[in-house]
Amino acid sequence: MDKQQEDNLLRQAFSYRDDMVAYAYALTRDWSLAQDAFQEALITLHHKIDEMKVETLFYWLKRVTRNKAVDIIRKYEVMSKAKEKLVLLVDTCFDHHFNEDYREQKSIETKALYSCMQKLRVDARELLLGYYRDRLSCIELANTFQRSENALRLLLSRSRSSLKSCIKNKINSAEQ
Repeated sequence: MDKQQEDNLLRQAFSYRDDMVAYAYALTRDWSLAQDAFQEALITLHHKIDEMKVETLFYWLKRVTRNKAVDIIRKYEVMSKAKEKLVLLVDTCFDHHFNEDYREQKSIETKALYSCMQKLRVDARELLLGYYRDRLSCIELANTFQRSENALRLLLSRSRSSLKSCIKNKINSAEQ
């Protein structure tokens, strides 16, 4: 495989990053572990790049990401029968729902989310990031923002509502 073909294959693999990390997250329930699973899949791709074909890359990457995520789960906890069933359920749902229309819709939603997050007040944006990205509790956030827990929950509710309305409007305008 020449350098240009290799670069194209790697670019294509990176275009699946968000989908593969989300898939791995559904399995691991941890963003950093999900990202680790995808990175491990990329390392495997790098080692097997000469054997790869663009046509089968997505399904190969999905399978390897899944296997890496399961390996990580096994490394950090005992794989119970319930967890195995969850992995199978996630696999089935992912295969059923993932297609180009879905990817296009998710791309529109992601762009709307980023745009709307930028429009939020700084404190509202930091609150949402603290709650969802950093997984801080309302008590921790209340201490950080120097507000009562009830005031913080109200601000969180209003911020979510504002974000939801903005995203809905952006998506509707993108579809027209």
